[in-house]
Amino acid sequence: MPRSDEPTPGQLLIDAVRAKVPTRTERRSIGLNITPQMNDLVLAAAMKRDMTLSAYARRAIMAVVCHDLGLDWDEVMLDEPNVRRFDGKTPGDPAGTGHGDWIIAEMTT
Repeated sequence: MPRSDEPTPGQLLIDAVRAKVPTRTERRSIGLNITPQMNDLVLAAAMKRDMTLSAYARRAIMAVVCHDLGLDWDEVMLDEPNVRRFDGKTPGDPAGTGHGDWIIAEMTT
């Protein structure tokens, strides 16, 4: 997404995060403690989008992050690795556009 002359608050936040660790390229890992039933639901949702469970979880987390922090999805996804399909192949689609919309318009409580 092309930048305007005046960055948005979201762009400033993303730039600040990137500036804090400019040379960090290694991946970080987080553990998710979920019940087997929740795992089955996440896996079913990932399969519906033809993605691996970890690719789906990353995208779902980042969709909520973008929503909560008012960040632009395309700007945040510049740092995202290519999505792996459920069959383990990488379709060469870094933005994940072939896996459906990830922008959250509204959330219910």
